[in-house]
Amino acid sequence: MRRIGRILDAEKHFREALDIQCAIEDHDGLVDTLDEFGELALIRQDYKQAESHLVQALQFAEELQDQRRTAAILRGLGAIYRQSGDIDRALDYYEQSLVIRQLLNDEWGISDCQNSLALLHASRGEHALALDYLQKHQETFERLGDYLGQVVGLANIAGIYSDQGEYEKAHIFYRESVILAERMGLTRDISSGSKSLGNVYQAQGEYTEALAAYERALAIDEQLGDSRGQGVTLHEMGNVYQAQGEYTEALAAYERSLAIDEQLGDSREQGVTLHAMGNVYRAQGEYTEALAAYERSLALLIEAKDLRGQGVTLHEMGNVYQAQGEYTEALAAYERSLALLIEAKDLRGQRVTLRRIESLHRVQLEDAQIREASERASVLKMMAKDVVEQGAPLHTMIAAHQALDERTWETAVYEIRLSLKEEAIRIWGQWTTLSNWRSSAKQEKKL
Repeated sequence: MRRIGRILDAEKHFREALDIQCAIEDHDGLVDTLDEFGELALIRQDYKQAESHLVQALQFAEELQDQRRTAAILRGLGAIYRQSGDIDRALDYYEQSLVIRQLLNDEWGISDCQNSLALLHASRGEHALALDYLQKHQETFERLGDYLGQVVGLANIAGIYSDQGEYEKAHIFYRESVILAERMGLTRDISSGSKSLGNVYQAQGEYTEALAAYERALAIDEQLGDSRGQGVTLHEMGNVYQAQGEYTEALAAYERSLAIDEQLGDSREQGVTLHAMGNVYRAQGEYTEALAAYERSLALLIEAKDLRGQGVTLHEMGNVYQAQGEYTEALAAYERSLALLIEAKDLRGQRVTLRRIESLHRVQLEDAQIREASERASVLKMMAKDVVEQGAPLHTMIAAHQALDERTWETAVYEIRLSLKEEAIRIWGQWTTLSNWRSSAKQEKKL
């Protein structure tokens, strides 16, 4: 809340400056003020306002033929579109900025743009192109002797390999990044690199090493007073404990992370952490607690306008309802999840949720067939019983008439009784077949 207050105070001062600069037609000053105003709006994630301010700043910078500031503003517009998820437009603005920086022979600016372009291409799965940009970025910073840039570059290269599942290569580059950060005394980067190493170990199932890396990062974050870093690290530790089935330790780590998220007022991170806690409860079969955690998570993710997060949480709620046999509620949750994942353009999430919906419809159909078979089997069993019982008095009648030597009557009654017995056998066979099918269907459902 204090941070938001500072941003609003700064915007108030910038607004006053804008009024004065507009009045005296100070276009040079307007470029800087609008640029700063746009950056503040970007921090608040008000992308429309950020874009509006930077577009105005760009117009003034171009009028002044100030290429250096034009390149910087184009980069800022790229950052806005990157954060808002419009990758194509982000690429366009970063490429325009790169061209100008190359004309100016601005090596640091060139390398900065190459790094941003690499991350954008990586987000589209264009890993070879991303690595090419990062290699150029790394060569530039090595030539400039910029160790911080090299640390960042090594970590980004590692991230590309990690995204592709090449964990051995990722480990090598993350380790190089941490070693260089240690040599230069870049404490914050040591923490960041340790977290990344922890993520690689976790992905490989090397949980002891992962926890050691996270604990090192946590100690540094506590030393730096980096609350956000502590929250992230604790969350990852919770993930490791959960993966090992150590649910008590997982919940304890998540609860510490959640307390930090609440202190920072970060709705999205609170929602993500509560979602993870819901997963722990569900894994233990504690469905009431799981639903309560998911519902709290959903409310916070709605507040944070995280469409994908909402879709994923509703999917998990559907899983809980289905596990409890509450198929109507499960289907409603899955359908809401699917709508949000479509809006968020999460193709993988859509496929998973569609499979769940199809599976649920199949389960409901099988249940209806089993119920119908059970009812029919009960009716057939009663019919068979009635037919057998009808045969009993006929047997008595046959015995009585045999004493009178009424052979014709005996033969007739015997034939009736035989017919009834065959009918009973036929009906009983139908009941047995249905019963066997019902048992088989239930067994398949359990599997």
